[in-house]
This record gives sequence, C-alpha cells and structure tokens, in this order.
Amino acid sequence: MLVIFNVFFWLFFAIIFIKSAKAVLARPRAIRNIRKVCDKMGYKCELTRSPYASFFRTSEKPDMYIKTPSKDYYVRIVSAFGRKHFYFAGPYYCTYMSKMPLLIVGSKRAMRVGTASQDYMNVGEKFRIYPEPKLPKNAGTEVGYIMLFNPAPAEIHVAEGRRSEVVDSGGKIGHFSIYDRKQFCNMLEYGEIKRNFRFGE
Repeated sequence: MLVIFNVFFWLFFAIIFIKSAKAVLARPRAIRNIRKVCDKMGYKCELTRSPYASFFRTSEKPDMYIKTPSKDYYVRIVSAFGRKHFYFAGPYYCTYMSKMPLLIVGSKRAMRVGTASQDYMNVGEKFRIYPEPKLPKNAGTEVGYIMLFNPAPAEIHVAEGRRSEVVDSGGKIGHFSIYDRKQFCNMLEYGEIKRNFRFGE
C-alpha cells in the first residue's frame, strides 16, 4: 500500500512540475519572439517589468510596451498553468480553475454511451484582480490594450449579462484585445487580425 501511495504522490508531483515548467519556459520564448518581430518591423519594444513578475503580482504597469508608427501597444501578460478555464467579469476581475469531468456511475448517459456525463468538478479555483492600466510617460495618443495569454488556457469565458461567451484569440475582453503568442506576433507583423482564432491555431 505504501508503494502505491508513493507512486501516486510522485506522479502527481511530476504532473504539477511539468505544468509549472511549461508556463515558466513559455515566458522567455514569447518575449524573444515578440522582440524578433519588433526588430524586423523597426518597432520599439520595452520590457517594463521583470519577465516573471506577473506570475506573482498584477500591476497597473504594462509587462511590455511596444511603439509602432501608427499605434502603441500596452501588453499585459497572463499565464495559464495547465489547461485552466478563465472566467472574466470585465477586463479586471477573473476567476480561473481546472475542470475535472465527473463519472456518475449510475447515470443513464454513462450507461448508454459508456462515458462520463457532462458534469464537471471545479479544481483549484482562484480569483485575481487586474488593476486599471497606467500608461508610461512616453505613451502615444493611439494605444491598443493587449491581454497576451502565454501559455493559453483551455478556454476564456467573458460575462455578457447573465450569460457568458467563449472568446478566442483576436476577440475582446472590455477594451482589451486578447491574443496568444503566435497570433500576437502575426498581428504585429501583418496588421490587425480580421477573425478570431482558436488558441494555438
């Protein structure tokens, strides 16, 4: 019994470690890719906070600030540790959690199709407040507000009245446009994206 317990304990620890490592390693890669595009296009890219600061504390300052000839970009970086589901009530209030499907053994659906029902158990639910943005002193008159998800979550839900809608890369949360790393780099290089993309597409 002790051996089985140890196996499950270290397996659980390994899964948590891998998920955390993925998020930590994704940050410098995203910054490197964005700077590469900015150098190619002749944009000024300023890293205004420590690359890992947003893991621990939110700020009114941007994590990155990018100046282009037509518009400046205030970039707030949000990381999803594992395949989290994010629920936003506007751009400043967010609940995020993991969803674990529940198998209801005696349910008619489970017996009929041999799978779990569509019920879910929320695991590790947390709440985060993002302050209103404060622009740098060198900000231009035209500013685009970006929420950059890196790594991207499983889904992002945004409250619309009494219901919520799933929003993908290229969509909006309040006045923030949301992107994953790949689509944000494409937007900087080729201009505004005309349609939404599934994260990772």
